[in-house]
Amino acid sequence: MAHINTRILDAGEERLNTLTPLRGYASKSLVSLQEAVVKLRELVDDVDSRVWTATSRSENPANELSQDESAAIVLYTIEWDPDHPSSGAEKPNYEQLQSKLEQVNNENERLKVRCNEQQAQIDELETANKALNKNCANYDDEIQRLKQDNRRLKQEAQQYNQKIVHLSDEIPKHKEEIQRIKQDNRRLTQEAQKYDQERQSLNDKIQRLEQEIERLKRPSASSSGRTKLSFVASSESPRIPVATFAMTTRE
Repeated sequence: MAHINTRILDAGEERLNTLTPLRGYASKSLVSLQEAVVKLRELVDDVDSRVWTATSRSENPANELSQDESAAIVLYTIEWDPDHPSSGAEKPNYEQLQSKLEQVNNENERLKVRCNEQQAQIDELETANKALNKNCANYDDEIQRLKQDNRRLKQEAQQYNQKIVHLSDEIPKHKEEIQRIKQDNRRLTQEAQKYDQERQSLNDKIQRLEQEIERLKRPSASSSGRTKLSFVASSESPRIPVATFAMTTRE
């Protein structure tokens, strides 16, 4: 049974959705049809055989087309007999290519969404990076300030160490001065004790002298009484020698 060409009869079954045109082809360099379908080998069954068939049918193209240009149109619209050995599916080439193109477009859309998500993440990272750079700049300023403070503290520490060394050198001198002062203090203490003893001795002597003076003052009354009695006795008794009278008076 001959194969019925449904390419003309399936107009009512054509898809009505508008497909986006191919982009980027204008920037690509022109190559032969055999080179152009290299990347389609994994997508279209036995694409090299189909290229050969399309090229064979386009030996004398019309409308000033080249053989590769005419063969490309044939390759895109060619339909194969399902029993043809080069046909791997019942669908014609254009449907296979259209299906693959839709898959590629869907993959592109998915990649675009993923790319947009990644771009959003990149933007967030850039924003965070700017904040980190600003913080790092602040940290650098803080580090510089801390370094200056550290140098200042080191200088002050060196000055303090020099003062400590100087004071350490002065300590023996002060110790000697302290020992000398202690010795002078002990000597003065001994002298003060000696002076206290002498003062106490003088006080004792003064007290004894005062007692002696008091004692000498008390017997003077009795001595005058005895003198009067001696005069009375002398008037009644025989004459007493002058020497004896003088001795009695002294007593």
